[in-house]
Amino acid sequence: MSARLKPEHVLLRTEAVAEDTDFSWLDDAPKKRGMQPDPNSANQKMLRRKNEIATQNRREGVGNKQSRHRRSMTDDKWQKFLELTANGLKRADVLKVLMLTKETFEVWMITHTAAIKQLSEVDSVWMRRSWPLDEIELMLAKIASGKTIKVSGAELGYDEKRVGSFISLVRRDIRVKDMYDLARELQSEAWMDESIDIADNRSGDTFVDLKGIRKVDHAVIQRDRLRVDTRWRTMGAMNRKRFGDHKYIDHSGEIQVNHALLLSHARKRLEATKKPPTATIDNETQNVVNE
Repeated sequence: MSARLKPEHVLLRTEAVAEDTDFSWLDDAPKKRGMQPDPNSANQKMLRRKNEIATQNRREGVGNKQSRHRRSMTDDKWQKFLELTANGLKRADVLKVLMLTKETFEVWMITHTAAIKQLSEVDSVWMRRSWPLDEIELMLAKIASGKTIKVSGAELGYDEKRVGSFISLVRRDIRVKDMYDLARELQSEAWMDESIDIADNRSGDTFVDLKGIRKVDHAVIQRDRLRVDTRWRTMGAMNRKRFGDHKYIDHSGEIQVNHALLLSHARKRLEATKKPPTATIDNETQNVVNE
C-alpha cells in the first residue's frame, strides 16, 4: 500500500515555517498583561530572597526541602555566630542569618566541648556592655547593706527586665559572681545587726486597754520574732560557716602527725609490760615470795 501523499499547499506551508526562524518580531508585539507588581513590595522581596536561596542551594548541591536541615555548622560559621552574638543579636536571629537550624546548633554544642565556654564568654561580653562597672558597684553596695536584689533595683530605678539582666550577668560573668558572693556575705552581717535592732526595739510591744491597764501586745512580739527568725534562717543558708545551726567542719586543712611523740608513748607502754614482779613476805615461813 503506497503512502498517502500530502497536498501541495501543505508542503509549501511547512517549508515556509521551517525556513522562517526569526521570531524577533514577537518582542515588538503588544503583550496582554495586567498591572505590573511593585518590585519594592514585601511579596516581591520575599520571592527574590527565595530565588536567591534556591540558587545557592543548587550551587551547593542541597535539595530545596532539606536545605536547612542538611546544612552543617563549620568553624567559619561558628566564629561568625560568636561575632554576631557579641554584637547583641539574638540567637534565633543569628541562626536565621546563617541559615542554620536549632538542631544543628545543639549538635555543635554537644560535639564541641569548648563551644560552651566560648558562648558563655561572648554572652558575658555583651552583657557587660550594658552594665558599666559603676552601676554594678551600686547594685552590690545596696545588696551588701541588707537590701534584696528587687528592692535595690527599684531604688536605682531599674525595671524587672533590667534586674533580670543583672541576675544573668552574675550567673555568666565569673568576676561579677565573686563580687556578688562577697556582697552576700556582707549582707548576712547587716542582717545580723538588723536582727539585734528588732529584738532590742521595745516600741509598740505594749498597749493600754479600755480599763487603762498597760498590757503586752503579743501580736507585735510574734511579728518581730518572725522577722528575726526569717533573717537568721536566710543567713544560715547563705553563710553556713558563720551562721549555720550545725557544726561546720573544715576539711581543707592538713593533718600533722608528731611521730617522735607517738614513738615515745609506745616505748613507755612497752617498758611498763616488762617490769619485774613485786616481792612479798610469807608470814608463816618468813620467806620472800614473788607474785
